[in-house]
Amino acid sequence: MAAAAKRNSRGFTLIEVLVAMVVLAVGLLGTLAGIIRVLDINVRNDLRNEAVKIAQERLEILRNTSYAAIDDDNVTTSRQIRKNTNWNFQVVQKVNSNGGPLKGVEIEVRWSYKNRSHSYRLETVIHQPVS
Repeated sequence: MAAAAKRNSRGFTLIEVLVAMVVLAVGLLGTLAGIIRVLDINVRNDLRNEAVKIAQERLEILRNTSYAAIDDDNVTTSRQIRKNTNWNFQVVQKVNSNGGPLKGVEIEVRWSYKNRSHSYRLETVIHQPVS
């Protein structure tokens, strides 16, 4: 009996090796799922950052435009996000004016990622220059 116990303590059994492989595979799959999730979050953040840039650029254009020419507008722009990936952003510009010296401007940038709609909205007031 002592000889049998001594012989079994020399290495791993096939069951122990299979259990270790299963545990390792589950750990690696969990890590892979985490990496995929992080990459997805990074792409969404890049798209949102680009939408913010588009809205700010549009607002700067309006501030440098003649006050009388500020009006509603709807355009689509394409931007390259990451390598060789173009995304379409729809820019909707709404102007609220009561005929006075102030115009309220709302710029909304819309895009789609993984069949879900996203948007970023920027609102401001533009004052008519005093002449």
